Amino acid sequence: MKKTNIMYILLLLGFVQSLKSQNVYIFGENVNLRENADEKSKSFKKISGKVNATLLGNFENNNSDYRIWSKIRLEDNLEGYVYSDFIYDSSINTPQINTIYPEIEFKYSDNNIILINKVNKAEIETLSTTKKIKYLNRTDQINQYLLITYSITDYEYLGFIYDLSKKKIVFELPENTIDLMTCGLQSISPHNLFLILDTGTSQNRQKYIIEISTWKFFTLNNIHSNLEWVAPKTFVYFETPKKNETKLPIRKVDKNNDKLQYVLQEKRIWNNGRIFRTTKTRYVFEE
Repeated sequence: MKKTNIMYILLLLGFVQSLKSQNVYIFGENVNLRENADEKSKSFKKISGKVNATLLGNFENNNSDYRIWSKIRLEDNLEGYVYSDFIYDSSINTPQINTIYPEIEFKYSDNNIILINKVNKAEIETLSTTKKIKYLNRTDQINQYLLITYSITDYEYLGFIYDLSKKKIVFELPENTIDLMTCGLQSISPHNLFLILDTGTSQNRQKYIIEISTWKFFTLNNIHSNLEWVAPKTFVYFETPKKNETKLPIRKVDKNNDKLQYVLQEKRIWNNGRIFRTTKTRYVFEE
């Protein structure tokens, strides 16, 4: 292939990292090794479990829901492209994803929250709070993570996330940032890398994406659609663009019933804290 053609392909993909090799491993189930940096490209091998590899470079494909792709070489010298979410630095431990945790029920008294195994009714732990609990507001569980919010007055709420595997509170929910009265645990990413909290009302909703390794969080405002995880660090969602972001009308009135109104939504991709816009749009009924 001519050098000019190679450069053209790199520009289309968006070359984002130099080709300095790095020892990594691929982790997942039936991860596709593809001929090119695109989910529509032919898959010629599926990888499961933990497989050592050499990272040759990363590419950004603006036409892909899986924006960042990694070119890798396996130990048998087979080369191809893998979605970057399945690439881990060799110094990082393998994610724990197959452990089964008991379903928990909750009781409280004064300054204590009691965690109980729902099946055998065995008491797992008693958690002490600094302030007297008026009532438990919400208790959610996904895998080993428990979200607990509680009221201390008619208008004040506190809350935290508890990890059953570590047997401790791992994150105190910031009461001045997150609406704890409406806060719920919505989902967890593949490989247990991120938690998503959902808060707000039907007209004003926020999503908080919490990185479990650091407990730092990212905020998405006015998101009414579900967030769909497509990989360990990537989800897709729809958001209404601002007026200066599109030439399309933000709202449309139904031709047959002027009381019905539809709002524009644009598909977007969230990848490890970065947001990518796409050209896919839709109009949905506005309540």
